Amino acid sequence: MMSSIETMITFWVTLISLYVTVHGQIACFITPLVLDLDTMSEGMLTCSCDGTTATDEMWWCKDDQDCPREAAIQNNPGSFIASSAYSSGRLVGVLNVLKAQPQYSGSYYCKTKDGGSFGAEIHISDGEATTSIPSTKVINPTSDDSNSNISKDIIVVSTDNPPIFTTKSQPVTDAESSGLHQAPYLRMTPSENQIFTDGKDINVECEVINTDLPYEIAWYKNNQPLKSKGNYVIQGNKLTIQSPGSNQAGTYSCEAIVKKNNGSALQLERFIIFGEPISIKAMETIKYTEGEIARVVCTATSSPLPTVTWFLNDVNITDIIAQGNTSHYQEVGRNDGPHGWKSTLRVLDLSFADAGLYNCSAFNGVIHEYKTVDLKVQDRMAAVWPFLGIVGECSFLIIVILIHEKCTEGSYDEDEYNEETIKINKKHDHTNEKTELRDREN
Repeated sequence: MMSSIETMITFWVTLISLYVTVHGQIACFITPLVLDLDTMSEGMLTCSCDGTTATDEMWWCKDDQDCPREAAIQNNPGSFIASSAYSSGRLVGVLNVLKAQPQYSGSYYCKTKDGGSFGAEIHISDGEATTSIPSTKVINPTSDDSNSNISKDIIVVSTDNPPIFTTKSQPVTDAESSGLHQAPYLRMTPSENQIFTDGKDINVECEVINTDLPYEIAWYKNNQPLKSKGNYVIQGNKLTIQSPGSNQAGTYSCEAIVKKNNGSALQLERFIIFGEPISIKAMETIKYTEGEIARVVCTATSSPLPTVTWFLNDVNITDIIAQGNTSHYQEVGRNDGPHGWKSTLRVLDLSFADAGLYNCSAFNGVIHEYKTVDLKVQDRMAAVWPFLGIVGECSFLIIVILIHEKCTEGSYDEDEYNEETIKINKKHDHTNEKTELRDREN
């Protein structure tokens, strides 16, 4: 029985070594390896990929380790939300499971264009959530140091605690095979990604469990060695981040080297992401005319630098654009200060169907924040109607004035005629008076 287990593990070790030789430029790790959830509960898988660049993308697959980008799990606020953030050579992604359903059970993989992970299992049950001990899984290592005296065969052992990345220098023994849950593992406290709160100091501790052997702890931030200075105080297996701010946000990891009696060593590593709260700025309501190009702008500020995902009525627009469909939607992003990302969503050839609530979702590797923009689409003639109304009013006034002048024109002529008649009559009377006066004198 034990020999068959050893054979199986040796097979997997050989297979992963071949895989690393071909695809070793990007190594991805998922935590936890087993996620047990109740129906309608929520959970999260975290994937960390080293050796990436700022242009790399991450996507998640279910029951298909080699699924292409277009076959990835689609974001839907009612089931799954996937986001990722890049910092200093490491791409960290999160798959949030929302309102878990039995059909969500299966194997999940995180992928990039040049690499990927081995699967993590999600189990959905109707009862209380339990933590199971998964079978040994072999994953792609991160180190490529050919001078290291530690073998590059990596075995992941998951117990009640988050998964451990264990580098073995020799084949697994019968004792280890029969009791993998008793193998040493590295426990980090806190174990969940954290947000800085009001500049309060943060204490992180790493401890190797299930061993009496001596071990050494090294600390890293964004894959760079961390020293005890400035905002950092390191005391062996304890790290204190004093008055944390934007410059202290990032991915922290502790690495333990356990020295065995036979001269070999065991390498364990854990990481955690610390970040700032996310601030999002966007207009609440914008108006455009049918046929125009609408621009919906959202600026997210945080450290680590957040990524932005766009939704319209629960439809993931960012995924549509990522799949190469840019005939109707286009997204332009740029840095806005040292810790800000400004994303502009362009909606081409605007129609009434494009009206609705556009959700700007920002993720910094720790938390999500949302901002909703209400896009209103008005008719093409909407801008013309007020002008036509003014023209109509002016035309009506002109017509009224002309009619009034026409109606009063006869009255003016009659008055002038009467005045002239009076003058003539007066003149005639005066002439008659003179004539009568002359007749009397004669």
